[in-house]
Amino acid sequence: MDKSAVELFLKMALSLSAVLLTFGAGVFVFRKLSGTSKGFLKKAGGISAKPMEILAFQSLGPGRNVYLLRCLDKKFLIGATNTQISHLGDIVEEEDEDNFAAQLQDSREDGSERGLAQKFSSTLREISRV
Repeated sequence: MDKSAVELFLKMALSLSAVLLTFGAGVFVFRKLSGTSKGFLKKAGGISAKPMEILAFQSLGPGRNVYLLRCLDKKFLIGATNTQISHLGDIVEEEDEDNFAAQLQDSREDGSERGLAQKFSSTLREISRV
């Protein structure tokens, strides 16, 4: 092998390395800026690392399922079969745990056990509708 063939091989290897390095850096920057990166999602306004997740799953038989999904702080009830996916409804949380705990404490202090039982049964009816 002569000296010019070795030089040509080294130039080609260096050029190929530069192209591959540039391509890798481009892919890295694209992923950071496109929102597919978990770090980007956390920086973009406090969105959780998982913008969509399955909270609950219930099988209703072969090929029939119901899912409770959370997508960007909203909850959805989805029905899925082997051939289609249907939106069954939105889950709206009207009361938070602190409010419910305060209502329980107020009812207990008032001594109105009947009011507490009514509130509890109405809450159970709301949950059973879902």
